[in-house]
Amino acid sequence: MNSRKNKDGEWEYYWEEKDGPNAGELVGDHIIPIALGGDEWDLKNIQTLCINCNKRKTKRDQINIAVARKKEKLKQKGQQEL
Repeated sequence: MNSRKNKDGEWEYYWEEKDGPNAGELVGDHIIPIALGGDEWDLKNIQTLCINCNKRKTKRDQINIAVARKKEKLKQKGQQEL
């Protein structure tokens, strides 16, 4: 296994394999995104995913974060009108 810092300065761990694009490369991922209340430093909130799985999960996370922010904004707007 190898390690390197990514463009955000975070450590990534990976294996060098020749079985296709990103095969064997792994990254750490927050199970519950920090933006949705997940703990940044709790190891119970970290999982290891391959690059492709992480990209798919990140897309889902971004949608969930946008929905949560919109709900919060509507909630705040509703409270201001009362």
